[in-house]
Amino acid sequence: MSSSSPTSPTSRPPEPEAPMTSTSTVSHQRRVVVAGFAACLVLGVGAVAFGGGTTASPEPESAPTTGATAATLPASRPVRIHIDRLDVTAKVRVLRAADDGATLALPPLRATGWDATSATPGEAGITVVTGYIARTTREPGVLKGLARLREGDVVTLHRKDGRSVDYRVTGIAYYPQGRFPARQVFSRTTRPELRLISTGGPLHRGDPLGNAVVTAVAD
Repeated sequence: MSSSSPTSPTSRPPEPEAPMTSTSTVSHQRRVVVAGFAACLVLGVGAVAFGGGTTASPEPESAPTTGATAATLPASRPVRIHIDRLDVTAKVRVLRAADDGATLALPPLRATGWDATSATPGEAGITVVTGYIARTTREPGVLKGLARLREGDVVTLHRKDGRSVDYRVTGIAYYPQGRFPARQVFSRTTRPELRLISTGGPLHRGDPLGNAVVTAVAD
């Protein structure tokens, strides 16, 4: 994890722009809700319906936890993403649920979006960022080259407070529509992790409709 700001985190007031989460784990209920979000991302629509995910059962005490506790940062939303392998630098928009709590807007075609109910970069827990591979065959998205990404590559999220967090890719998977393994993708963790989730296009030619998920862990 890199930091470009020497300011002490204890002296920085909370940021008002977006709701922040500071928990060290992603709850079972939250994982199910995000899974509904990710499943709907397949369609590449302008707003995403969560469906009935908010009625999830309580989290079992035996739910697995991955990773060891690592140094973390206070809350500060992401404003920019850089993926060196793909030669991509793009804005990160804040994605918020609508007043009804049931829908979440998708980012513009050439930007990415951060789920404002997930962890901010560098916080313990999972940071969820999404973006288009394509909207149509003639409208490539910001993640159009995602298939070139490899384990060990670095995805950098730049925060509003000036710090940046480097996430090293540990896995890339593609899940056909209706087969998104929410519990696996959003497993509990005590370290800062990233889930970069695609929408609007197959990862490789011939893939069925679905979502690519890049898993990465903060350096």
